[in-house]
Amino acid sequence: VGAVSAQDGTRYWETRVAAPPAGAPMTDAKSGRTLLFNRMGTLFDLSPDTFKKSGVQNAAGSPADFKESFSGAVGATALDGGGAAISATTVGPRALVATETNKLRWLPLPDPLGAPAISFQGGLLAPGRMGQVLLLDPAAGTSLVQPFQPRLERGAEFRWTAPVLLNEREVLLSDGQSKLYRLTTVAKPEPHLAAVAEAKLPGPITAPLAVAGKTAFAVNGSGELVSFAVGEPGTNTLTGGKSWPLSPGAAWGPYAAGSQVLVATTDGRLLCVNDQQEQLWQVELKHGPLSGTPLMSADAVLLTTKSGRLCRLALASGEELGVVDVGEPIAAGPVALQALAAGHMQA
Repeated sequence: VGAVSAQDGTRYWETRVAAPPAGAPMTDAKSGRTLLFNRMGTLFDLSPDTFKKSGVQNAAGSPADFKESFSGAVGATALDGGGAAISATTVGPRALVATETNKLRWLPLPDPLGAPAISFQGGLLAPGRMGQVLLLDPAAGTSLVQPFQPRLERGAEFRWTAPVLLNEREVLLSDGQSKLYRLTTVAKPEPHLAAVAEAKLPGPITAPLAVAGKTAFAVNGSGELVSFAVGEPGTNTLTGGKSWPLSPGAAWGPYAAGSQVLVATTDGRLLCVNDQQEQLWQVELKHGPLSGTPLMSADAVLLTTKSGRLCRLALASGEELGVVDVGEPIAAGPVALQALAAGHMQA
């Protein structure tokens, strides 16, 4: 909203009254609080009681010195020690960190991000555009271990995919072009991040990575959904498996839903593949393109559409079990607020 002169167009003032969400809301398992950043870095802290009545929720905090917006690849992550962080590839070498008391501060980074940072082993895993993957203390900004450094090519700039946790000790990410890395921390000769396995991919990789059970999934540069066996934690494997053509291309996903992964195509189909590398079903998306990430609900999955519908599909068959029209476009996926009896979920 702004005010301008009717005579010469001079702008007197301008302010933002709303901004899209930046990533999915994050729910604290202990307190039930839901944290949500928008793309202006404003933090909303929602208690369970907030959702019992209608109303306007005021922001818990907003960075006073931020005049841009988080755009491009954006991610929000809950921190192990409490609080949360938001980062993007377009706001320079820094991340915005919220403490447990919702105090916001900028965390300087050694390098602009090549992908949003995620919480990992008590720190913030930050893939840098120059190639290094760092593990930083979110409070002090110092390195917790020595960074991972892939082989550098002259003039190369890394466009990492968003890292995905394999387990508490390992993370999976791609350089966005041709390599998939399985990283962990190694104690000797000094603590450092290291690739314990890697695999080749025809790039560029533009879709997110997903891990379901003991299998990882990616969409390669040929428009195929490809799978990799990752085995048990610490097995140091990344073995190529089956692939599925996604002609004419992937529009949403892949995203994990329990031991299965879902991916939507640009021509309106939704595919489901399990961690045994078997395609279970394929259905038509009756309500248009999907938005956000899926949510498991007993033996079903909850999906949201950009047109404003919340859909519940059977994981075993893809059958539509129910749909609710919320009356407004939806930009993010459903988030669990409270588990109810009989396997139902309030979302």
